[in-house]
Amino acid sequence: MTDEQDPEVLADLRLRASSMHDRTRARPTKSAWSPPAIVDRWPCKTGCGAMVDVPIDAVQALDVFNAQLKRQREKPIAPSQVMVCDKCKATLLEQEAEEKRTRAERVSFHVAALGASKGIPTEEHGILEQLKRWGHPDPEGLAKAIAERRAAERGSNKPRRGI
Repeated sequence: MTDEQDPEVLADLRLRASSMHDRTRARPTKSAWSPPAIVDRWPCKTGCGAMVDVPIDAVQALDVFNAQLKRQREKPIAPSQVMVCDKCKATLLEQEAEEKRTRAERVSFHVAALGASKGIPTEEHGILEQLKRWGHPDPEGLAKAIAERRAAERGSNKPRRGI
């Protein structure tokens, strides 16, 4: 190996050094993103009376959905049923969180009751139906898992023979 460098590499290094601080080759520093254009104001859907700025994307989406509903001969969505003001949005999020907590507590109570039941089919059936009504994602799978756990517990409680 020699200390000589390839002439093409030297030419590339010289070009890089000369153009490194060239402002005409710099990337644009301004972001290409800009907030969507506000084209209308619609009332808050909660009925609080506040007017909400509506971006063009929302208007276009509403037009698309209403066209689909029209093809299906259904009632279109009114602009007053779409947007939520910031104040009402915070309230709605708090209400949703509280409803989810309440639902989780109800479901966990019935799941615990299902686990504590002694395998009585009528009792389990009622609990599973209640869990279905409350929107449990897989009540049958839950019942199967509890039954498998019970079977495993019964199997481990058997006395050992031959020892």
